[in-house]
Amino acid sequence: MTRPRRLAAGLAVVAAAAIIVVGPPAPAQPSSSHAAALLRAAADAATRHAYAGVLTVRWTDQGQTHQARTAVHLANGAVEVGTGDQRALSMDGQRWVGTPGSWTLVLGTGAAAASPPRPTANWNLQARVGPVVAGEATTVVVASDPGSGAVRARFYVDEATGLLLRREILDPDGRVEREVTFDRLVELGPVVPPLPPTTTRAAEPTPVGSMPSGYPAPRTLGHGYRLLGRYRLPDGTIQLYYGDGLFTLSLFEQKGTIDWGEVPPGQSEHIGGVDARLIATPTTSAVVWEARGIVTTCVSDAPSDQVLAAVRDLVDTGGSSSVGSDIAHFVLGPFGWN
Repeated sequence: MTRPRRLAAGLAVVAAAAIIVVGPPAPAQPSSSHAAALLRAAADAATRHAYAGVLTVRWTDQGQTHQARTAVHLANGAVEVGTGDQRALSMDGQRWVGTPGSWTLVLGTGAAAASPPRPTANWNLQARVGPVVAGEATTVVVASDPGSGAVRARFYVDEATGLLLRREILDPDGRVEREVTFDRLVELGPVVPPLPPTTTRAAEPTPVGSMPSGYPAPRTLGHGYRLLGRYRLPDGTIQLYYGDGLFTLSLFEQKGTIDWGEVPPGQSEHIGGVDARLIATPTTSAVVWEARGIVTTCVSDAPSDQVLAAVRDLVDTGGSSSVGSDIAHFVLGPFGWN
């Protein structure tokens, strides 16, 4: 396992298709169908438009709030974030870091996954009048927990274009854990998206039909997560990909032991007799632990308490999953570990 390195501010955001900040409350529209349609439109809009802009991202880590700004270029589904020699590229479900002509694959797979549940299967959605973001009027899609009624996420959509301009993730008490927003956004007109980085077939993750011995793959986890895909990475790491209709969650599994000195700093957790570490990044929460000879990293864009609930399911049922031989490369690399 190589030594994790410090966070680079220039790559604070890679999942730039997910965008965030807090808006004022407004009367809710009565139907969740409009809210769900806005989320579908936002996903489709990212594949049809070409924009350049500046993003601000804020996130909380162990009670401290951090902030970074970065440039973003979106062209017909390909999102390039960062400047100079600190850039990231997201396209076709994959994430790369580096520079044009010298990209390194750090997360994702080109292999098709099963369709996730509908957003309304696990969340109550409402559409509300939102604030002006980057000079555009927005409608806010508010996602709340059906059980507690607590609001856990807000998505700010420009209905004229369908573009997602802000995104915020909240903790159970309504405090913002992570938020990203477009400060400025300029339409570029028809442009050619970046050429996809070239890889040999041997370097690509491959679908797994049956799991190796000792690598469990539960069909469901936590708050409605459904198993959508199973993959083997080139170094032998197993990736399990889950979705609940609104958020995604990946498990990275590999046999081995953890040298905690090599793991990025974070919040210590003790789950079902297992020591774990919760690591906050600008756009995700990652939980690392070891059990029964399997090193596990769970990475998700969901609220951190729900990520921990999924981990608790795995630990309590005797399951385990892991990061891979290089936590920084496979998990934290897309969020600025260089």
